[in-house]
Amino acid sequence: MSWIDQVTFDNKEEPLTEAELEHAKGFLSKPLTENEIEALEDLCRVTGEIDFRCWELPDYILPNEYIDLLKYSRSGLLRKGERELGFFGIEEIRDYYLRYMFPEYQPGAIPIGFNGGGVFYAYDLRNIELGAPIIAVSSGALDWEDSIVLGRTLEEVFSKKTNIEDEM
Repeated sequence: MSWIDQVTFDNKEEPLTEAELEHAKGFLSKPLTENEIEALEDLCRVTGEIDFRCWELPDYILPNEYIDLLKYSRSGLLRKGERELGFFGIEEIRDYYLRYMFPEYQPGAIPIGFNGGGVFYAYDLRNIELGAPIIAVSSGALDWEDSIVLGRTLEEVFSKKTNIEDEM
């Protein structure tokens, strides 16, 4: 990960263990826990007509570059100029994926972090055979039409120093 040497890495934590990395392979598709069901029921009461029980949880595997990042640190903050990525660990990805209702509003997008201002970094895994570009999408308006591609890799994303909101 030579690109990691080009960014400021704050809040480095222990890397994921081998067992946690194995868990990362199917973490999105595992059945909802009782706590997740309860939280989604509360959210659906507020949002109205959404039925989370109809969601098909994907069997996505995170791109290797992200797994490599988790092998370096289970979560943390990356900065280069005004560009920030507060990247999520496996459990946080699942939590944000469910609580922000990605399966409903932006199926195929997997949130991997925030920019510090309410904009998600996410992988677009709709056509994994073509790669997994990294997109920016507002946490308040999950929608493919309002998303922009930041780059094809984390290295490309961090080749720039501007706030991702400037690109939106």
